[in-house]
Amino acid sequence: MSPIDSLTTLIQKHLLQSLKKTALWVGLGAGSLFAGPLPPPFPAPAETPTHQSETTTHETQSWILILAGEPLAASGSRMTARGAVAGKRDLTHQKQQLQNIRDQFLASANAGRSSHNKSAADAMQAQRTFENLIHGVVLHGNRADADRWAQHELVQGVYPNRRLQLQPIEQGTSSLTRAKAAAHGYDGSGQVIAILDSGIDYTHPDLGGGFGPGYKVIGGYEFIDNDTDPMDEHYHGTHVAGIAAADGDIQGIAPKAKLLAYRVLDATGSARMRP
Repeated sequence: MSPIDSLTTLIQKHLLQSLKKTALWVGLGAGSLFAGPLPPPFPAPAETPTHQSETTTHETQSWILILAGEPLAASGSRMTARGAVAGKRDLTHQKQQLQNIRDQFLASANAGRSSHNKSAADAMQAQRTFENLIHGVVLHGNRADADRWAQHELVQGVYPNRRLQLQPIEQGTSSLTRAKAAAHGYDGSGQVIAILDSGIDYTHPDLGGGFGPGYKVIGGYEFIDNDTDPMDEHYHGTHVAGIAAADGDIQGIAPKAKLLAYRVLDATGSARMRP
């Protein structure tokens, strides 16, 4: 299983179960924030995404392709509702459908390569595949390849696989504060908030002082080194966790909420999908 699929599988395991009884899910990382239920499938870009790349026509780089086909997480609730046996059968069928789509696209992509760029030893292969939260592949190719992929009927988007870098946290104001949340009777009780960021310093007294069942940070995973300790080696994730759910000298918006820590950014606050 690839690191990307490991990430999405663990997020599903922790979050999809929690969301059955949880009204709030917040994910922060690489400068994004979303709250509410799981977001819809990855949307088609408003403009041709390959135009954002600075690569030349013949320079080879890594690209992320979003493919047609509903990712497994999007259909998971329907499978669960059908019962364990039927749900497992549906899951197997869905995984095979996604595999067929990937196989069909790769066969078509290889068949369509220009004669000077095609050989038996040069057949294009997926460097990574993902099918849980999104359905797609990572491929190596040049700008001309990417432009051609973007026109394929099975491709919903093509994105350069760039390294993402967190921006420094700046002082600001928020329309949502602890006082406003308290005025509506909300303190986060019974809620689970997942932080996808640089990890969380769970030893901080305002964040529970520990890690695992019985603590505020009830679980998580570390996807930089692929281990089970999502300790923050930057600072951004801890800052975000404090805003969300600190409960001590500092009070977050939802101080009684539990946290899941997913470390997806390294000690410099950056990351990319591994090619």
